[in-house]
Amino acid sequence: MTSLTVKESLEKLVSCFEPRLAKGYSRIAQYDVAPGEKTPGGKFYIEIKDQKISLHEGEHPNPSFVMTTDADTLSEVAKGELAILVAVMSGRLKSTADLNEAQMWGNCFPGFG
Repeated sequence: MTSLTVKESLEKLVSCFEPRLAKGYSRIAQYDVAPGEKTPGGKFYIEIKDQKISLHEGEHPNPSFVMTTDADTLSEVAKGELAILVAVMSGRLKSTADLNEAQMWGNCFPGFG
């Protein structure tokens, strides 16, 4: 299988967003994605506000938390080839969010990964 670009992987995440699960929840997640063996990296951020979601290229000046990984790992998660929990436990996906924050963020995207 071919790798997804960083943007394609994050677009897949955004497509799994469930607005009703984000009621009262506003956050900005910065994704700092290093190049992988097969895919170039990139910097993007996703904003959830007022039960809406938006994806932006670049760096946000004040994100709620930062996710770091490489492009191959992100692609594998987006395609369902690698479970998010496995990526986190193996150190391939890291976050500055605490466990509660990470769980709240993840709950907004049922069906991703």
